[in-house]
Amino acid sequence: MAFKKGNIPWNKGTKGIMEAWNKGLKRSQVAWNKGKKLSKEHRESIGISNIGQVAWNKGRREYKKICKGCGIEFETSRRDVKFHNKECYKLYNRGKNHHSYGIKHTEELKQKRREATIKQLSSGKMPNKKTSIEIALGEELDRVGVKYESNVALCNVGVVDFLLSDYDIIIQADGIYWHSSDKVKKRDATQDLVFSFNGYKVFRFWEDKIKESPKKCINKVLKYIKKKDKELMKIGDRFAS
Repeated sequence: MAFKKGNIPWNKGTKGIMEAWNKGLKRSQVAWNKGKKLSKEHRESIGISNIGQVAWNKGRREYKKICKGCGIEFETSRRDVKFHNKECYKLYNRGKNHHSYGIKHTEELKQKRREATIKQLSSGKMPNKKTSIEIALGEELDRVGVKYESNVALCNVGVVDFLLSDYDIIIQADGIYWHSSDKVKKRDATQDLVFSFNGYKVFRFWEDKIKESPKKCINKVLKYIKKKDKELMKIGDRFAS
């Protein structure tokens, strides 16, 4: 509504900022009935007063639907419901029914997304939950007293599970579900090649081997460290002589 000439503003004569209606009230005021218990007579009177009252949902129509996820028939008061529960919704939206099914992304876009994810993980903005096999290897490294960093972005090609910077060693814990496909194996091999080119020794341990014995996995790393230390000692002796 436009202001007309000659009209008096509603706030004419008021000075400064108007005080809030709840000024002075405490935010954490205690409820008037906190700690009070209803007497037996009071509870009975409430029960008697509710006798004869009609339920709020009495006469409400129930629709019979067939869940698109599991195929089970169920009743609902809403006409637009298509799924029995959230699990059925997730089940239905897999594969061909997923909204992004059939969409092919360019390699350039994939690389941009990969780099953005690596950047977020390395900055700590994106939470990265450790898997059970990563926790098992981490505990074994702690037990033997080897210093390491976890979830470190390296060489702009990926995030490594463990980095032993004192020895230039990378440890990867590969889950069977995520690392079994040919596409992922090719990607892992490319990463290992880049890491090796940059002077890192890469150890990859499969999920079943870690679950069988994380100690055996870390022992392989320790053997390499001892061997490397001996070689460095020999080189030092040569220079000393």
